[in-house]
Amino acid sequence: MNTAIHRMTRYLSLPLCTIASAEFVLGMANGLVRYLGRSPVRETFVPGSSAWWQQGVVAALALLAVAVITWRRRRQPAGQRGGPLLLAPLSRRAARRVAATFRLAAREPGAAGRLLLALPLAALLYYGFYRAGLQVTGGLDPNFTVNAWGGPSYAGAMACHYLDLLVLMAAAAGLLDKLLAPGPDGSRAPGGRSAGHPPADARSAGHRSAGGGLAAGRGHGRLAQADAAVIAGHPVMDQDPEAPACQPGDDPVGQQQVLEHPAGQRHH
Repeated sequence: MNTAIHRMTRYLSLPLCTIASAEFVLGMANGLVRYLGRSPVRETFVPGSSAWWQQGVVAALALLAVAVITWRRRRQPAGQRGGPLLLAPLSRRAARRVAATFRLAAREPGAAGRLLLALPLAALLYYGFYRAGLQVTGGLDPNFTVNAWGGPSYAGAMACHYLDLLVLMAAAAGLLDKLLAPGPDGSRAPGGRSAGHPPADARSAGHRSAGGGLAAGRGHGRLAQADAAVIAGHPVMDQDPEAPACQPGDDPVGQQQVLEHPAGQRHH
């Protein structure tokens, strides 16, 4: 139990959870004010206003989407699944992506435009927490639920409104995932990788060969940092930091020369 709580606290972002909790409490406070000022006159129920069949269609589509997403996540490696999907918008990774988006927007006009598109979606996402709190206390007023979706009962109205909120919030979170800049690790929430960013092992300096201990860095054309100091007992000499990078495989002859001449020896 303590391990699960510890993992959850490490997964969630305190600032984002604070904002969401404040929105929920604010909604409950507003609903309580509405309930205390309720009208003593009961409204008449209008047949068909509960919209149960429409809500049934929404529920079926939502269940289908959850099934597809769950199936796709199970096909991913365990290390790429991330934490609970419903809590991904409140995760630390999401907070890092929000911060990265603001930093990038200050330097690039294109990123600023993406930020402007993301702001209404973020407002919709956090409005969901406010509306969920409002439903808790505001729904105590019979007039609040009598002609609402799922009404006239308190439980029915809450179930339908929470279903709609989850669908809208999930859609907003999915669009935000496409708009926000990748985090420092180049990944998107939850547990995904952004397009154009290879996994960490593909971005690493390369593989250590069985005999020579050389590493061909992807996109660097240099030795791995772990081998930069000493290779095969010889210090590396005259590594030019301004030398242009080349892709491995661009010059087969050049690769052969590297293998034929050990590091640290000058070739005249």
